[in-house]
Amino acid sequence: MALKRYRLVKSGERLPYRGREFRADGETMDDGEAFTRRLLKEGCIAEIEPADDGGGQKSTKSKGAA
Repeated sequence: MALKRYRLVKSGERLPYRGREFRADGETMDDGEAFTRRLLKEGCIAEIEPADDGGGQKSTKSKGAA
């Protein structure tokens, strides 16, 4: 089981989560918990893909003649 970031699929939806509402910017949840699996199965939440580590960025250096 792993902790992953999830967001609400419908931006305006309100979902109770641990005595408060699910945050609009997402929540870290255990993908092994029954509650998380149920929300995924029902299509209420989706995993937030990890941010790119920057390996694909273009160089800002100019390629001029030396």
